[in-house]
Amino acid sequence: MVAVARATGGRLRVEIVATQSHAAGNRFHRSPVTVVRLAAAAADADPAAAHGRLAPLLGGPAPGDPGSLFAATAAALAAAAGDPLAGTRIVAAGEVVLVHGATAIAAAAATRAGVLLAAALAGPLPAGTIAAAVTGLRRTLPSPTDRALLRAGTARGLSPRPGPAGSGSHFGEGVRMRRTLGTVGERTPFVSFETARSRLLVARLLAAHGVPVLRLSLATSPAAAGAAVARLGGRAIIRKVTPDDGGMPVPVSTPADVAAAFGAVGERAAIVAEPPPGPPWRFLVAGGRSVAALRMDPGRAPVDATAAAHADSHLLAERAALVVASDVAAVDLVAQDMGRPAGESGARVADVRLGPALDPFLAAVAAPEALADRVLAALLDGAGEGRIPIVAVAGAGAPAVAAALAETWRGEGRRVGTAGRAGLAVAGLVLFDDDRRGRRGLPLLVDHPLADAAVVEVDADDLWRHGLGHPRIDVAVIDGAVAGPVADLLAALADIAVVAGPGAPPLPSAVHAIAAADAAGAAAAAHAAVGPR
Repeated sequence: MVAVARATGGRLRVEIVATQSHAAGNRFHRSPVTVVRLAAAAADADPAAAHGRLAPLLGGPAPGDPGSLFAATAAALAAAAGDPLAGTRIVAAGEVVLVHGATAIAAAAATRAGVLLAAALAGPLPAGTIAAAVTGLRRTLPSPTDRALLRAGTARGLSPRPGPAGSGSHFGEGVRMRRTLGTVGERTPFVSFETARSRLLVARLLAAHGVPVLRLSLATSPAAAGAAVARLGGRAIIRKVTPDDGGMPVPVSTPADVAAAFGAVGERAAIVAEPPPGPPWRFLVAGGRSVAALRMDPGRAPVDATAAAHADSHLLAERAALVVASDVAAVDLVAQDMGRPAGESGARVADVRLGPALDPFLAAVAAPEALADRVLAALLDGAGEGRIPIVAVAGAGAPAVAAALAETWRGEGRRVGTAGRAGLAVAGLVLFDDDRRGRRGLPLLVDHPLADAAVVEVDADDLWRHGLGHPRIDVAVIDGAVAGPVADLLAALADIAVVAGPGAPPLPSAVHAIAAADAAGAAAAAHAAVGPR
C-alpha cells in the first residue's frame, strides 16, 4: 500500500491510498483500485461550499456527502481531460470511496480529485487551479482505441481490467472472460500475424483465394526495383514490406526516382506495386462484417464513406479479412469509383492490417460509441453477457453460508470458484490453502477460465482498507455482526441485492434487502436472487 497524497481543507481530511488488489498472491497486479478515505464524518464537512467553488467543473446540484462529492469530482476531472473514466467504477459509501480503474487515469483522477477537493474546502480556488488539474490528467490518457473499447466494455457491465503485466485487457469473468490486445481477439491465429507482416505474402494468399489485388513484387536492390517498374509499364509505387509501418507509398517512373525511393525505404527489400487507380478507401471489418469505411484522400482528414461505398466493396473487404483469419482488420481497397459495383470499378485490395487502431474511424463516424461496441462484440464473440454470478459473504457465518451456496451450485453442475479463510479452489481443485478472503481471492477467481460462479468470504477490515479486488458483485450476504460502514460498502458493490442474516446492521433504504433467519436461509436467498444465469 503506497500513500499517494494527503490533503486537508476546511473540516475534511482526504487521505488517498493507492493499492493493487492483486498484490497478495498475484504478481501481475491486474485489478488496480484506489482507496480513498474521507476522515471526517459527512456531518462535519461542508460539501455545498466546496461544490460552489468547483461549479465550473461539476455543475448540477451539490452531492449530499463528501464521498459523493469526491466521486463526482474525480469523474468530472476525467471527463474534462477527454476520458469519462473508461473502464472505471467509482463506489462511494460514507467515508470510503473505491475507484476501480482499468487504466492509469483512474488513479490519477482520484489523486487530483482529492487534492482539488481539499483545496476547495479550504477556501476559494486560485485562478487556473481546475485547468491545471485537467491538463495534468491528460498526460495519463490511454489511446482513443483503448478508451473506446473500455467504455464499451463498461457499458456492457464486463468489468474491463488490465491483463498480465499490462498486456491487453480482460473483459468479463471466469469461463465467460475474453482477452484482447487492442483490437486483436483470442481467435486470431498467430500464423495470421506472421503472414500480415509481409505485403507480398498477403497479396499471394488473397490472390490464391480469388481476391483481386494490386500487382506487386519484392525487390532486394535498386536494380531489381527498376526492373519491376519496367515490367509494370514504367510507372509504379515503392513502399515498405510491412503494412504497419505508417510509411506512405512513393510514386516512381525514372531510374533516379527508383533509387531515391528504394533508399528512403531504409531496408534491404521493398515492395514494387502498380500505381492505384485512385485514393485508398479503408474498410473496418469486425466479426466478418464491414462496419465502417473511410475515404483516405492524401493531405486531408479521413472522411466517413460507409454509406457511399458500394455493397460489393464492403463484401470484398469482408472476403479479404476472412482469408487472413482476423477478428478485426483494416482493409485498404483502391478503385476508380468505390461507389460502383466491383465488376465496373475494378476494386482491388491494396493492404490488410490486423489489429488496427480505431482512432481514424472513431474520429470520422457519426456514432463512435456504437462502432466501438460492434468491434468489442466481435472480439468477445461467444462470451454471452460476459459475467458469472458472484456472491460475497461477510460476518461470522460467512464460511457456513459460502459452503452451502457452493454446494447448491455444484449440485446444478456448476464449476464453482470459492475463496475464503481456508483457501481458494475452482471446480473442486484446491489452488491455495492460505487465507484468500476478499481481494486476496476474488480477482483470481474472476480471471480463472473454468469458473462459472464464484462465492468469496470477505474480511471486513481488509475490505475497508483495500477494497474487494473487483468492481462488482451480484449479491452481498451479511451473516453476523458487521460494522455499518462495511455493510454500506458491500451494499454499494452489489448489483442485485443484499441478504441480511442474524446480527446484520441496518442497511441504506435504497438497498434491495432480503432477510434470512440462518446460514442455510441466507445461502438459499442468495441463490434465488442470482437466478439461473
